[in-house]
Amino acid sequence: MSFSDRETNKVYYSEFFKLRFPGIFETSKVNLESNGIKVETIGGNQNIWIRDWSPCQVGDHFVRFGYKGYGEAENPYADFPWLIVPDHCFEDFKPLVKSSIVLDGGGIIREREKAVITEKVFLDNREIPKEKVVEALEKVLESEIIIIPVEPEDTLGHADGICKFVDSNTLLINDYSSMFPKSPDHKVYNEKLHEALKSTGLKLEYMPYAYEGCVWDEEDEFYRKYPFSDDQNPGYGYYINFLLTKTTIIAPVFGIKKDVKAIETLKRLYPKHSVVAVNCTDLSYEGGLTNCTSWNIKE
Repeated sequence: MSFSDRETNKVYYSEFFKLRFPGIFETSKVNLESNGIKVETIGGNQNIWIRDWSPCQVGDHFVRFGYKGYGEAENPYADFPWLIVPDHCFEDFKPLVKSSIVLDGGGIIREREKAVITEKVFLDNREIPKEKVVEALEKVLESEIIIIPVEPEDTLGHADGICKFVDSNTLLINDYSSMFPKSPDHKVYNEKLHEALKSTGLKLEYMPYAYEGCVWDEEDEFYRKYPFSDDQNPGYGYYINFLLTKTTIIAPVFGIKKDVKAIETLKRLYPKHSVVAVNCTDLSYEGGLTNCTSWNIKE
């Protein structure tokens, strides 16, 4: 059975996210509910990145992938104990099918019978041959799997920082050109990404990208400001990481000039949606944005 973010009418947030970022939560909640989208929270943990640990909706059931919390497989939560998510957080989502594949929810971008996933899934499941990983994903997600490369220096390998479907034939991807002058690696990556997508037949649209404006502090100062950051892997400038529902888009902005172009792009590509801009600068330095901190389903 097909799935699309554009069909979803209910959004969940972590209760801890509501407590830590009340402004973003309340703005999102008010605008979602005023446009007919239900909003609820899930408690019982300190992990605000609900997209990563929540199950994946497939038709009339949910699939729970392995989630290791970004640490090493042998002791995944040693450095980030707040990422632990107890089993009771999943009690309300049935039927729930467990998959042995390790894959964060942010690593999946879906539209109907297509799913985009980065090559990080092979690293996280290195004991399984690559073709078997793809076969298992195709079966459990009931989708064609499109594999794309991981961004330079990205330790998470999440596809939701790279692309988002506009519709079944159109994929919105980052415009990395602003990084080319000072990052040859991004230029090479851009070429690899386009090569990976060339055979899919998808039409590509481009989202502004402002990671070049990310401000880097010394490590001690960074963690003093953002003690809950799981890694020095900011989401600053990743406009692509927006929440898309049936009626409403919650779009991250950063108080910079590119915000205007980003919002204009969303309004052009999703003309039937209400586009709500929310300043997420502080949130971005903890490692994610409005897609990472939400989980949307179709009731």
